Amino acid sequence: MIPSPGEQPGESALWSMTELHEALHHDLQWSSGWGLLSSGVGIAARSGYRRLAFRELFLRMVDLSRETHETYATTISATIGGIGDARALLAGNAEYLAYLDRGLALADASGDWPWQFRIAAIDAVLRVCMRPAVSMDLLRRGFRQLNIGDFEPGRDGPDRRLTAFEQAGGPASWPALFERLLAEFPDRGGDTGAAVPPADSPDFDRLRRFEEEILGPRCHAHAGAVLERAGLASVGTRQQSALATAFRSAIIEVSPEVAPLVTLVNERRPAFEETLELHRQRVWLRPPLTAEVVPSAHLRDTGAFRSLDGEGGHYVCGLWLDRAVAAGQFDLGDRAVPDPLVAVAAVDGARIRLGLLPPDTTPAECQAALPGSPLLVLTTHHSLARHATVLATLQTVEPVFVLMDLPVDRHVRQWVSSGILVRLATWDVGGLTVLMLAVTRNHPFRFLCIGTPGGMYVLADQLRRRYPGQVVTEPALLDEHPVATRRAVRFALDAWHLLKQGGPGA
Repeated sequence: MIPSPGEQPGESALWSMTELHEALHHDLQWSSGWGLLSSGVGIAARSGYRRLAFRELFLRMVDLSRETHETYATTISATIGGIGDARALLAGNAEYLAYLDRGLALADASGDWPWQFRIAAIDAVLRVCMRPAVSMDLLRRGFRQLNIGDFEPGRDGPDRRLTAFEQAGGPASWPALFERLLAEFPDRGGDTGAAVPPADSPDFDRLRRFEEEILGPRCHAHAGAVLERAGLASVGTRQQSALATAFRSAIIEVSPEVAPLVTLVNERRPAFEETLELHRQRVWLRPPLTAEVVPSAHLRDTGAFRSLDGEGGHYVCGLWLDRAVAAGQFDLGDRAVPDPLVAVAAVDGARIRLGLLPPDTTPAECQAALPGSPLLVLTTHHSLARHATVLATLQTVEPVFVLMDLPVDRHVRQWVSSGILVRLATWDVGGLTVLMLAVTRNHPFRFLCIGTPGGMYVLADQLRRRYPGQVVTEPALLDEHPVATRRAVRFALDAWHLLKQGGPGA
């Protein structure tokens, strides 16, 4: 994270850890039975369904899972950033240091075990605590049948399960499992050192497979067995899809307008690489702006397409978009537009004015028609992938801003595998964060991924850790074209309907 003016490095690190902490809360909530159940209650209350009763019910469910949630987010964020650094950042905060200590004590396994064994064990305990079997039963019953009596303090809630695991001797039960795993899988991959193995190494692939197929499921099963012996049943990892299906059916009953907007986790992910489903996250900005399409034959006054940048300057935004992208972001009505769509554009309230240009128009030709106004070139990753002519055309000017509407991690992997250095920087804009990426040091494209702060900081951290030395943080990237960068981000936030990484059909 780039410190803001006057911010001390320690404050920056604390803020970054806080963002990761909140992102982990989100992930635990939406990938667990208790989290889905309480989230659904909250959604129903906000939608007006049994507003007062469900508000009370939601708060009770939060209270019954508070210790588990805070222990999870505090401990896992500390293991990602470093336990020592986390303790230093939390110095003087007795409450959160207690959460960290409690989380670390859940895998009280003395001995020289591989570094990720303990992390996987802690992750499994806290996730199993958030997956009481009753959560599946209640979701299948539906929100209409819920009442406050279903959640009395003595019922099988997460915090009660966490205490039960501790009292049943769960923290000290891990060595036997760890010994079996070491004996069964001596060639697991690169988990014997302190560093994550390089992403392109055989060790990395073996380690990923071991953790996804063996370590995570075994730890989850072990934690579940400890609770089962204490009389507390759990929802298994293989039932994640059933949980998601039950939740969607239940929420459609009470809040059908919200159901299509909810992205659900359909399968469990390993603790080693907690992706938080970042490629599935969506940021809804506004209803699609109504497009006022001006045909190229009638394009006379290009002054009508000037935009102000809020800094005393003006510019004209040129769009090079795949037609499906344009139709997904703007309300084109029944208007037929070329594919690709090339246009100068300006936002005017709830409308966007699109001055069509011939599909083969180059940025140089567009700029020549705009005396006195600099051209801002904006496209999307999907548009470049669909139209080789657009890709070739836009490589002739600099800078070109590319909104990432395809999965970022997939393309970074492709770049890195080709030996390309990827530079990145982050920038907070209002309640969102911009992750900018550039490939090599002379390529004209600047790739922009805009999302929630937690999501973007976690994504940046993942990419750096996954590809050490190949993906590097370079704050100076934001200084290479500062005015144009601010204009590109501002125009996207003013004009776009939805920010996502799944392409126009996702």
